[in-house]
Amino acid sequence: MPRRLLTSLIALALSAPVLLPQPALGSTTATANLSGEDLRAGPTYAGFPGGQITLTFSCSGRSLQSVSFSVSGFASGPYPGTFTESGSGTFQPNPPATAITFSSTFTINSPAGTVTGTKTLSPDLGFFGGCSTDAGGHPFPFFTGFLRYSAQISASGGPATDEGISSVTVTRRRGANTNRLAATS
Repeated sequence: MPRRLLTSLIALALSAPVLLPQPALGSTTATANLSGEDLRAGPTYAGFPGGQITLTFSCSGRSLQSVSFSVSGFASGPYPGTFTESGSGTFQPNPPATAITFSSTFTINSPAGTVTGTKTLSPDLGFFGGCSTDAGGHPFPFFTGFLRYSAQISASGGPATDEGISSVTVTRRRGANTNRLAATS
């Protein structure tokens, strides 16, 4: 069966989405999947307000020990509308620290349907993180890697499920006049 990719990026300031379509694992119909879905929150995107992002983390020097986040923003692609996502993870103490645990849940509310799902750490996919400091000496986390997702889709064509791989990245980036948190999935 085809496999799909859902991408997640949490960054400081604006960043471009990275979508890598793959054959899907469990889509029940050809149109009931998340291929091409783009979730964004943070600064203004294409004239839309940016949504909300909360990020809590623990660092020891350059080692990321734990992170939790919640995001709400705007969705585009096959299920345009709004979304929420929250998750957490723990990491080994060595930089770059490999994730020990990481998972999140997400919901997309769209006129095309409602999507609910989970993302989980998989031993066959890489996921690591670390910590750095900005010019003002404030610590910030970064992590990147891949998670497996499973989604339940309620749409006019009937219920469907979709499974695949989601990339996730957290980093700090500066825009022309900004140093704010943004998220892209």
